[in-house]
Amino acid sequence: MIKVKKEGVILEKTNHGFESSGVSNPAILSENDTVHMFYRTVSKDNYSSIGHCRLKNN
Repeated sequence: MIKVKKEGVILEKTNHGFESSGVSNPAILSENDTVHMFYRTVSKDNYSSIGHCRLKNN
């Protein structure tokens, strides 16, 4: 069974052009000592792209 823990908002739009209108729908992948987060971004011109965040546990 998967337990879901609601933590609230984990992503917010930024001043970066590719995510200036919004970010949503994150997906998380854990691999060895690295966590990858992929998320949808929306620019001010309403173009969507995929963002990637890599967190390494040292």
